[in-house]
Amino acid sequence: MEEIQIEKFQKKDICEIIELFYRTIESVNNQDYTKDQILAWQGKEHEAKRKREWSDKLRSSQTYLARNSKNQLVGFLEFTQLNELNLFFVHHDYQRKGIGTQLFLYLMKELKKKSSEKITANVSITARPFFESLGFISIKEQVVQLNGQEFINYKMEKSLNKN
Repeated sequence: MEEIQIEKFQKKDICEIIELFYRTIESVNNQDYTKDQILAWQGKEHEAKRKREWSDKLRSSQTYLARNSKNQLVGFLEFTQLNELNLFFVHHDYQRKGIGTQLFLYLMKELKKKSSEKITANVSITARPFFESLGFISIKEQVVQLNGQEFINYKMEKSLNKN
């Protein structure tokens, strides 16, 4: 398992986060989505707007970054006030090395401080098996529109009951 340091989001991290987002979608999600869907999902033509919006959004939510021993960003997740895991990406070169699991376990540790009953996520076809391995269950398949393209994803949830 790759050793990582987890830190909170800072505004200076936004360009690095967006670059990881673009590269991961290009390199990992292309197995389940078409080229046109990938381009729509990335929405690079809206990059300046994304930087502004994500910077504000990531600061107002619980956003955690994973960095390796060389201080390279290798993953991030964003958890909203509505108990939704909104963004969760691991660098394409660091897939299947425990980064996502470590980030998620860190989030779970933070959530123990709250009285949340469950968390939800809208999960891509590609990420669904990973989320299932974390104990999420699929509630429904969804068809969503983004930048003129239709995408299939899954509404998933995980109970946080402390039995």
